[in-house]
Amino acid sequence: MILIGMPPLDANAELHVADVFCQTKAIEANYSGNARARELLLRVTGWWREGKWPVEKVVRPFPARDVEEVLRGMDDGSAIKLVLV
Repeated sequence: MILIGMPPLDANAELHVADVFCQTKAIEANYSGNARARELLLRVTGWWREGKWPVEKVVRPFPARDVEEVLRGMDDGSAIKLVLV
């Protein structure tokens, strides 16, 4: 199981510990990709140049004054990566 992102601070998960051991399962948590920034930036830039990473479809800039719209986009999933400028 891989936990991705940051859950609410009061979130809980229940699991049977014996299943983890007996079935050789693993639990991993990733926040912000756990990536080395330099390596990730070079890789993503390469993907963008090759047309494999459509940054313009993923990143959506918003003026800081539109913070309410940014919050709505986060809630309704209308944008993947919201950036205040």
